[in-house]
Amino acid sequence: MALTVKQIEALKPGHERYQVSDEGGLIVRVSPSGKKSFCYVYRVNGKLKRLTLGVFPEMSLAKAREEAGKAKAARDRGEDPVEAKKWAQEAWKSTPTVAEFIEEYLHRWARPNKKSWKEDQRLLEKDVKPVLGDKKVSEVRRRDIIYVLDLIKDRGSMVTANRTFAVISRMFNFALERGVLDASPATRIKMEAEESRDRVLTRPEIKTLHQLLNDQPLWISTRMALELILRTAQRPGEVRQMTTDEIDWQERMWTIPKERSKNGVAQRVPLTDEVLSMIKVARSFSSSKWIFPSPQTSGPISTYALAQGLRKALKGSGLPRTTPHDLRRTAATIISELGFNRLVVDKILNHKDRTVGGIYDRHTYDAEKRQALEAWEAELEQILAGKVDNNGKVIDIRQAQG
Repeated sequence: MALTVKQIEALKPGHERYQVSDEGGLIVRVSPSGKKSFCYVYRVNGKLKRLTLGVFPEMSLAKAREEAGKAKAARDRGEDPVEAKKWAQEAWKSTPTVAEFIEEYLHRWARPNKKSWKEDQRLLEKDVKPVLGDKKVSEVRRRDIIYVLDLIKDRGSMVTANRTFAVISRMFNFALERGVLDASPATRIKMEAEESRDRVLTRPEIKTLHQLLNDQPLWISTRMALELILRTAQRPGEVRQMTTDEIDWQERMWTIPKERSKNGVAQRVPLTDEVLSMIKVARSFSSSKWIFPSPQTSGPISTYALAQGLRKALKGSGLPRTTPHDLRRTAATIISELGFNRLVVDKILNHKDRTVGGIYDRHTYDAEKRQALEAWEAELEQILAGKVDNNGKVIDIRQAQG
């Protein structure tokens, strides 16, 4: 039962310390001296642990509940709040190394603020920590960062160099905010120009890619997730993190909650018969809530796994470089070619409509989206069967045989 401030004020000290429970794991501990402490209690591997949050009334009940909520969110992410507090206290004793501050950046900023924090972690651990990890943050110079970026560029990964620099820059700005640095070494470094990604696969390329994906010994979650990006036109990150509780089997609908949607708007995706069938097959290989589980971790497959799967499938094929997002763009483009208007395509893609009409329009467009996705599925089946040319025209069977 939720406590009130008056109830806490009325708690009297006893001969021994005792505690009173609030909600969400929050408790109030009353010592024989009359000191009243807010604590968050939880279990790790069956062992009860307690995190002290503050002392009443210096810490208000509302603030204590807020801090308990943060601790619970950390537990949900798999972290141990007590160990995190110990680590933070140790980190403040001296200027951290880059490796130590990477952990602080991930814990204090990236995880709470970025849905894609795991990508930050991957980039930092792959290319930054091995080169700069042992240096003190205060010892890093602009030249050191340029050296890290040059190593990435030398292996031909220009886009990765830009993404890594963006994370490095954010991390050192965070070091400024935390008082670790007085100036960032990441200033006045120019990012490399990138080609605008506008690749749309031709119909013959779609057929070839589909065959390549099936011929490669890819992890089944990777292969099926890539195909579902193409079939549903949804974002790769939203597809790979699909869970069983997001699927309405009766209504044949997949609801992406706003917490997982890139633009913060919930999305309803009508599911065609083939997509539903694929999800059921993928689900049969999973023992967790994830439709596309990772073979290495307890979570879903990673963004890297999708990109790597495509690279493996395309290697030596002669097809141009293709990214998971290109599959989404391809689907949207062909749906438009099938005669569906831009509004319906934008609804399928879950693009925000910032016009006045869009702000007041609360129509779900579920029926229109279903019609478009079913037309796209029919077209895709024709493509995979080799029955249409690159313009979507039906191929004469005798001509094809000839």
